Amino acid sequence: MFPDPQFIDSSGLRMAVYEQGEGPAVIMVHGFPELAYSWRHQLPAFAKAGFRAIAPDMRGYGRTGAPAGVDAYQMKNLIGDLQGLMDALDLERATFIGHDWGALVLWHMAMLAPDRIDPRETRRRLLHRQFSGFGRSRSRVRRRPYSLLQYDDAQEPGLAGAVRSAATAEESNEPAEGHGAHRVER
Repeated sequence: MFPDPQFIDSSGLRMAVYEQGEGPAVIMVHGFPELAYSWRHQLPAFAKAGFRAIAPDMRGYGRTGAPAGVDAYQMKNLIGDLQGLMDALDLERATFIGHDWGALVLWHMAMLAPDRIDPRETRRRLLHRQFSGFGRSRSRVRRRPYSLLQYDDAQEPGLAGAVRSAATAEESNEPAEGHGAHRVER
């Protein structure tokens, strides 16, 4: 179930933030024209894998404020919103995952505010909705809302595997393996 939002003040902007779980923070930044709701399947998977999963509605989307004027949507403001989110949640650093436009914001944030990004955990992940079966039956594709197609396990072995395991367990009602466990489906 998608959590109810909490509202925070991020640099003067009222921002809707959705959270699940406890542990190291993972902030998921949606793309265009999406909402935090686009992370509805990943929030519980990350939470079950032992993370504090956080997904904000970005500036101008969903229940977050929409300042007037194009200048209000400059990259520095979007990055400032994420930094304000982190400050409001008392997070010095976090792992980030971005999709589409959200990834572009995070690339700029990595250049302009690298001290806020946890270098031990943040790496490129591609969360991709499966439109084809990649050799699987269509019923299997319908049950699995996303797949982690690309990840780098060198920095933190088992991170992607733990999330994948939690998501797989959710689908099959099996117990999930904890953070640090590693299982790769082929």
